[in-house]
Amino acid sequence: MQHRVGVSLLSLGALGLTYHLGCVADDGASPSLSFDGGTLDVAAPDGTALQPEAAVDAPAPDVAAAVTVVALRGGAPAANVNVVFGDLLTGAVVEAKQTDAAGRASSAVIGGADVTVVFGTTEQPELVTIKAVEPGDVVAVVDPTFVAAPTRIMVSAPDAAPPTTTNYEVKVGSCRTYATALPVELSLAPECALAGSFPVLVEAQQSYVGVAFVAEKNHVLSDAGAPDAASPVAVGGSWASTDTRTIQVVGAGPTTNGSASFSEVVGGQAFTNTTSFFGLSDGGPLTTSFAGHPGFATTFQHEVSVRAVQNGARLYRSFATRGSTPNNVAVDLGAMLPAISEVGIDAAASPSRPVVQWKAESPIVEGDGIVVRVSWSEYPADGGASVLGHWTILAPPLSSLIEAPALPPALASKFAPNASSMFQTTPTVILVELSAVPGYRELRQASHQVQPTEALLNNFAAAVAPSLPVDGTLRLTAATEATD
Repeated sequence: MQHRVGVSLLSLGALGLTYHLGCVADDGASPSLSFDGGTLDVAAPDGTALQPEAAVDAPAPDVAAAVTVVALRGGAPAANVNVVFGDLLTGAVVEAKQTDAAGRASSAVIGGADVTVVFGTTEQPELVTIKAVEPGDVVAVVDPTFVAAPTRIMVSAPDAAPPTTTNYEVKVGSCRTYATALPVELSLAPECALAGSFPVLVEAQQSYVGVAFVAEKNHVLSDAGAPDAASPVAVGGSWASTDTRTIQVVGAGPTTNGSASFSEVVGGQAFTNTTSFFGLSDGGPLTTSFAGHPGFATTFQHEVSVRAVQNGARLYRSFATRGSTPNNVAVDLGAMLPAISEVGIDAAASPSRPVVQWKAESPIVEGDGIVVRVSWSEYPADGGASVLGHWTILAPPLSSLIEAPALPPALASKFAPNASSMFQTTPTVILVELSAVPGYRELRQASHQVQPTEALLNNFAAAVAPSLPVDGTLRLTAATEATD
């Protein structure tokens, strides 16, 4: 049985806060999220700096300067991708281009613009829009449809596991598998095998509770295996005992339904365990416990999320904190953002430009950006090919009405929703606030690392927030379609 959990939001999916924040920095291993002009430089997933074609100082509001979009597919530049530059106020098409061999498309704008990148096929369109870009911006957009072949490994460990061991769990970041004996094969998704090296953890368990472990912080994949066989990964060393790490949940009343997640960040990857909880009659605090692995990590992330279902929507609120504290971290639910209370979609007037509206149960005055994800389907009566499409939009924070921009007719007829489209009743809406991000300008520059997690979109029992790239906190409030 194999699982891949917490695939990056922020990982904010097609934008992942995987959200998927993609690669994370820890004790010195992998590319980190950074921002032009801030404490953090924008980098592509392959580590390439995303810089303008020439140095650009902040232009005057009435001076035209280039906005550059970099399309990425599998960590490499994607050529011949359609990019649409739209009017900031009306959403009307200003210019449409295709990316060059370097994956770039640029257009001179005055004041600001919306940019939309068209990925996918006519049967599975994936549109990604970044609103309110400014002259001089360089923004990267990752093709959410790209799926690379997994890396197969065969993991072994020393024989002298504790005699009480009943099973093993093997983890490489978010990729994991369970087995009653070793060696065991594990398929690694691309995000689990960064540049051919990765940390690996083997945990001996008694009835699925960790009791001992062996680990390797940076295994370099060899070519020892035959081309059609899994590459051997022999984790050496001696078995060490696990310990207990705790998260204190404060303010969880008797109707609270939530989860807590503890992550050890190693080699740019988060090793995460999640447990569910129900609140206490007196509001707590209550304690959630996890197996820890002494000496494996020096950076840790603690997250508490609460969930509710209201009017056909699943509501999430999450608070995550990352730092060097390994244990006994307290999270107060009172510090979370207010819940979203209403979400709706209106496509009657213009199906190709759906409008999403939302509001919270109380005013929200903080936030760095908002992500909207609209889903639609089509089932032609003539038996033609069915369509399942998604449109992900990143917008400035506190935008309570978000309208999709226009596409040129030739693209709209193939990739945009139309009068026969059936929209998902509740679009996904995610508002995020990060302590390490000064504001929306920096967030949109790193939007290629800001994606909705699979846990949020599909109600998985996994971390709702992404792995943070630097120390700090993340708060999000979200609504999506209730799937059960």
